[in-house]
Amino acid sequence: MNAAVYQQRRQELAQRVGHGLVLLPGHGYIPRNYRDNAYPFRQDSTLLYFCGLEVPQAALLLDCDSGQTTLLLEQGHPDDIVWTGPVPTPQALAGSAGIQLTAWLSVLPDLLQRAQEQGRTVHQLPTARGGGTHAVSAALLRAVIDMRAVKSDLEVAQIEAALHTTRDMHLLAMRQARTGVVEQA
Repeated sequence: MNAAVYQQRRQELAQRVGHGLVLLPGHGYIPRNYRDNAYPFRQDSTLLYFCGLEVPQAALLLDCDSGQTTLLLEQGHPDDIVWTGPVPTPQALAGSAGIQLTAWLSVLPDLLQRAQEQGRTVHQLPTARGGGTHAVSAALLRAVIDMRAVKSDLEVAQIEAALHTTRDMHLLAMRQARTGVVEQA
């Protein structure tokens, strides 16, 4: 999807929530057995819906009053390039999702504290992976549910394409099935 789709979704979300800040945190890598043995990365579905970025340790901060969105990213270390290869700049990632502002994830606590000191509401969802102690915003939860419940023509087309691929793979498996053949052969 292009950046305009994500911009429109965030604009609608801001209108539905009405005021304050919306914080949508993403996922990081999940270790299995030990820290360096991670499951394959899967972004938080809500963050993915509103920005389309499959980037670990990211978050969106949407100001419902001004309409500004900030993409917050983990500040990498120069040595990370050895393991990941070249990575897009924060500005390039933000631009691909139609986001104007970027900041390091490390400044998020200060941004939230400043907002609370100003008496602004910070809307958050329940976290899928736990660890959050924040109050869940009913307004944000209702807005996200209502928006995601009705699929756009583009979303329907993507679902249909996935169904066609699934059908094609099942038909291929049936055509290749033979008596006495096992999966691992």
